[in-house]
Amino acid sequence: MGLNGNIVVRRARDFKEFARELGKLISDPELPPLYVSGRNLYDGQNNLVVLRGIKLPLLDDWEFSSKPAPRAVYTPEMQFGKLEELAKTRVNTVRIQWYAQYPETSRPQYDIRHLDAVLEKCQRNCLIPIVELHDCTCNPDPKFVNEQLIPWWTNPRTVEVLKKHEQYLIINLANELGTYRWVKPPATPAAALNTFKVAYKDAITKIRDQGLRMPIMIDAPDCGTSINAFTQIGQELIDHDPRHSLLLSVHAYWGGYNGTAEIVATVNANLPIVFGEVANKQASEKLTYQVLNKNGQLETIEYVDECHIALDGTGKKEADADVKLVSDNENNPYKDANGKPIPIKTNLEPPIDPNTNTFFKYQDLLPILAAHNIGWLAWAWYKDKCEPRRMTTNGNYTELTPYGTYILNQLKISKRTPILPMKRISPDMLRRFPFLAHLPKEWIQQPLCQQDYTPHKFRDRFPNIP
Repeated sequence: MGLNGNIVVRRARDFKEFARELGKLISDPELPPLYVSGRNLYDGQNNLVVLRGIKLPLLDDWEFSSKPAPRAVYTPEMQFGKLEELAKTRVNTVRIQWYAQYPETSRPQYDIRHLDAVLEKCQRNCLIPIVELHDCTCNPDPKFVNEQLIPWWTNPRTVEVLKKHEQYLIINLANELGTYRWVKPPATPAAALNTFKVAYKDAITKIRDQGLRMPIMIDAPDCGTSINAFTQIGQELIDHDPRHSLLLSVHAYWGGYNGTAEIVATVNANLPIVFGEVANKQASEKLTYQVLNKNGQLETIEYVDECHIALDGTGKKEADADVKLVSDNENNPYKDANGKPIPIKTNLEPPIDPNTNTFFKYQDLLPILAAHNIGWLAWAWYKDKCEPRRMTTNGNYTELTPYGTYILNQLKISKRTPILPMKRISPDMLRRFPFLAHLPKEWIQQPLCQQDYTPHKFRDRFPNIP
């Protein structure tokens, strides 16, 4: 056979191989989403995933890309707050603060197109995104999950985006919604917990009715703190989910209630507990102050001190943090004739409620979670209202605070969980069949990450870590 004949045979052989590969690509199902079995989370290839991550207040930091344009096309190359800087830590998870409706009208209203691009960027950076709605934070009525939030989750445009990313996505239906221990008479804790359970069963049904398969994360009641609520109703919620794929999230703001002793009970009950928020400071409830107004009369005002309790074992707040925040020029509307802030005359509450002295230490919690392979996420990367609770001073990876340095050391990251894309034309197929490069871009499998999986070696870079 001549030269031309060899070329024809080789091309025919290549075409047959290509046809086989293309047939496999078309016939193989897409990789399944993350799922929960027992108390553990797994990826679509049945690899154990232990969440180790950071909370990013993506909309609240007010640095989320540019103002939206009505017909703009949003791409993963756009900048979204400090997400790229957070990704440099090599954590495997980011919890994204989102809103069904942002509460301040002065903030540009971002839509589902922005979230779509953010999730694409998470995938490229090997970050498992947890999307949570922040609208009803610490609202005592769990019915709001269905009345105000589920309509956003089940909106057709939202569902389309969630399904697009469902292989590596977790959805956190509501941040810190509902009450249990904090219920006020004549209601009882048992009745409040039942209301919580019924509301979330309804929400789970509505989510699954949309064909959404990813894990659903549910925050504990009482601003996320009541881990013992899950030992009572957690399994019933799981059994109600047709996919049995729930994550039960606890927030360790335990200055007034230390739930550490409950952790073993959740492990023994085989419950899929994660700690969605771990922090070094805890905000107060509304503090009441009495100040002199411009007429020289005492007037009562309320204020939330974001750094009220230090969760480092002291059980005490930052010294005079509430007084400073109320008395400075920016926050205090009460001025004298010369425009100077009028000082607080009387504090109507003691600086620390006696019930807050649990002497809880977040530093002691983290080894317990590691021992039981329980995932956790730190609050917050940037820019939190409580400055000592920020992991960075300006959102950049090179500007870690002492708290941020300690947190990243405790994460002990060696490698991140690979996030597998949908079945598409692989780089190997492109090398073997170069003409495939002319196919539409969305048919081509994009690189999994912009970074490799090499060990972080954090101590080598920061040898003075405690």
